[in-house]
Amino acid sequence: MRRIFAVAAALLLILSCGGCGGSGKDAAARIQAHYANLKTCSMTVDISADYGDRVSSYTVLYEQTAPGEASITVEKPAEIAGITAYIKDGSSSLRYDGMALETGGLAGTALTPIDAAPTMLATWAGGYVSAFSSARYDGVKCWQLTFPSSIDGSAVEQTAWFDEETLKPVHAETSVDGKTVISCDFTKAEWQG
Repeated sequence: MRRIFAVAAALLLILSCGGCGGSGKDAAARIQAHYANLKTCSMTVDISADYGDRVSSYTVLYEQTAPGEASITVEKPAEIAGITAYIKDGSSSLRYDGMALETGGLAGTALTPIDAAPTMLATWAGGYVSAFSSARYDGVKCWQLTFPSSIDGSAVEQTAWFDEETLKPVHAETSVDGKTVISCDFTKAEWQG
């Protein structure tokens, strides 16, 4: 009888551990499908950008009104609050106080704070996932996903934490050649898929 109980307990342990391994992979696929099917969204993002010789902080409101159409409005710092970049079908324009400056097609590979939200959304929707796990970030139970890539010969890695229940982003970091250059905290995220 003891032997049967021990075998049954071991079998339950093996089955429960096997389920744990698959749940992270399933969550990664669910997160990618969610962001790939995103129609509209609104996110407030606190961004820290490390330029090497200085660190700057920004708060932006990213609003995607349709696939391929979005606006990014600076909320902080106060000196540049209200400046809005509009993105539509790969081209962008910059507007402030009734004036507009066409900036042409989005090209190049430089990482900038203004690119953070649209770049993250594109990566979350279709980037290669090299690692995934369950982790806590700032007290929130999250799925942590890592997306590696290469830009101009530099190793670029994005790590993002998503609320396990809602799949909303909690935090994301972008590193270049092992150094974190952009960190983002999400204070509001709403969307329609």
